[in-house]
Amino acid sequence: MEDQDIYKQKFIIFLVIFALMIVLPYAAAAMMGGKHHVFGGFLLNPLDGNSYLAKMYQGAEGAWRFTLPFTPEPGEGAYIFLFYLFLGHLCRLTGIPLIWMFHIWRVTGSVFLLIVMRRFFLFLFADDGKSAWRALLLAGIGSGMGWTVFAFGVMTGDFWVAEAYPFLSSYANPHFPIGLGLMLLILLFAMEGKKDYWQLVVMALLLGIIMPFGVAVDCMIFAGLVAVDQIKKKKVNYLPLILIGVFGGAMIAYQVGVTIWDPVFSAWNAQNVTPVTAWWDLLLSFSPVLLVAMGGVWLSRKDMLETKAFVLVVWLAGAILMMVLPVNLQRRFVLGLFIPAAGLGVYGSKKIAEHFKFNRDRLYKIVLGLAVPTNVILLLAGVLGALSKNSSIYLTRAEQEVMLWLEAQPRECLVLADPKLGMFVPGHSGCRVMYGHPFETVNAEKEEEKVESFYSGGLSVEEEWGYLVDNGIKYVIYGERERALGNPKVLETLSPVFEENEVEIYAVKTE
Repeated sequence: MEDQDIYKQKFIIFLVIFALMIVLPYAAAAMMGGKHHVFGGFLLNPLDGNSYLAKMYQGAEGAWRFTLPFTPEPGEGAYIFLFYLFLGHLCRLTGIPLIWMFHIWRVTGSVFLLIVMRRFFLFLFADDGKSAWRALLLAGIGSGMGWTVFAFGVMTGDFWVAEAYPFLSSYANPHFPIGLGLMLLILLFAMEGKKDYWQLVVMALLLGIIMPFGVAVDCMIFAGLVAVDQIKKKKVNYLPLILIGVFGGAMIAYQVGVTIWDPVFSAWNAQNVTPVTAWWDLLLSFSPVLLVAMGGVWLSRKDMLETKAFVLVVWLAGAILMMVLPVNLQRRFVLGLFIPAAGLGVYGSKKIAEHFKFNRDRLYKIVLGLAVPTNVILLLAGVLGALSKNSSIYLTRAEQEVMLWLEAQPRECLVLADPKLGMFVPGHSGCRVMYGHPFETVNAEKEEEKVESFYSGGLSVEEEWGYLVDNGIKYVIYGERERALGNPKVLETLSPVFEENEVEIYAVKTE
């Protein structure tokens, strides 16, 4: 009981420290804008961050049907990305700014994930509180060894595949930690033998809405456990697998249908390709935890089947098998993969220490020490990006005024802007852009080339005007980013409707 109290106190302290680690860099970036810059709200993967904000903006305006905001022809839309639309509705009802709501849920979701991870590891290591605590600590702040090649300009997956790592997920967005927490809760429900299946149905539905690929991963784990039980000729309970597949898979089926029947989403999905990283990248991104895990599993292969921790082996092995499937979304199957790797890493370090007569505590500290530097570099990179006023994470004050002006215009406005500024426009003004995202702009490469060609000044006035009119562009932004691309001749024939510190907006009037 005394040990349990100690680990509970440690967990509370860890929870506070973890929350500070994922909040303070953002707070610092917000305060470091100074007189000339405004923080865009995202330090890790601002491209996707701004796309989430754009989805929330649609919800804040009352929409439940999502339409692509980074493309000139949005189509009829579909009932997808409901989680971010829901957050937008909350903003509309409460008056809380979009970016604040995003980060409130990000931090709340991260706390939720840590609480569930603690329960998960306590269940798996019920007879060993120390191992449960160590697994939580390693899974919570650990990562891979990409830091060893970072100085050579190599960016391995542990720096950017956020969905695989609890810390990176918590640092990036709200739906990753919430989705990972739901995945673990569903696993716990079945492993603990609970019979209130309505709870499982609710969790499966939520997971299907918030993180659909989490349903696929959970189904894979349950299918693996069922297969093992069949081999062992144990009594098999198929119901959890069926309920998760039916109710959680409903959203997956709907999304697949949308990408088949809707031409806009079909074109979007065709370029939404997320292949898994190279094998050496994957190995380095999960080492040293993965190597220790594999060693421990090998040493205990004779009795591993009889331990609760065997679910981690199924998860790890199943995910690796799914990642080699010939599909365009292989990387989606790494969801939360560092969690079983960390659990098996602790299990493995114990077995390796026993087998080779090592000091168990020392081996664990070495593994933890090698697994932390990547996340330290990530935190420092965020601060350095803020100090350098990186244009991917900051708007200039004048650009912020542009967003406010656009926000006051009729909502069906289509805006032409520099591709990098186009990333900000939908989430900060509600207007659509010709180009702003490599996946969510239909025919992204061609559209980006056309935008850059327009701003380069290499077209004739007639060609530039034809580009504006044919696409139904309402406003053209011309500021520092656009000037770096060139000088369109057609702007000389237009009068600016907005001017602020050398940033102009030109209205395209066709009447």
